[in-house]
Amino acid sequence: NLALGLRPSMLDDFGLQAAIEWLVRDFMRRSSIDVELSVVGDVDALPDKYRTCVYRVIQEALTNCARHARAQSIAVSMAADATGLHVTVTDDGVGVDMSKRGRGFGLRGMQERVRELGGTVSLARRAADGGTVLTCHLPEPVAREGKGAALARLAG
Repeated sequence: NLALGLRPSMLDDFGLQAAIEWLVRDFMRRSSIDVELSVVGDVDALPDKYRTCVYRVIQEALTNCARHARAQSIAVSMAADATGLHVTVTDDGVGVDMSKRGRGFGLRGMQERVRELGGTVSLARRAADGGTVLTCHLPEPVAREGKGAALARLAG
């Protein structure tokens, strides 16, 4: 179960979107927290490392919402476009205490995983109504190869 939770075979068998849909349904069943999922663009076209990274980021973000936020609802958004993949996880909980942020391994693990792929992760407290927003951006995979690699590929 632990191995499947870290990288479910569903990512290979059905793609990222189906794996995240399953993760969200399972999370709602176990936590009784409502989650709204929005997916825009072809998130399944991402390379394997990216799909695994996104799955783990969303998994950890949901876990943090259940453990720390005392949230009643969570919104998860994935949007793929020409610049890459944008992931946002927003909750209506108590909000992150920015002075204690980063002491655990969860957020640090997310940041390291995303940074390896040239991306960024940010965490912020929502303004007036509380809650937390986690934002992750992974650049489009081909853009990371650089012009030299693209030219070499064209040259054969």
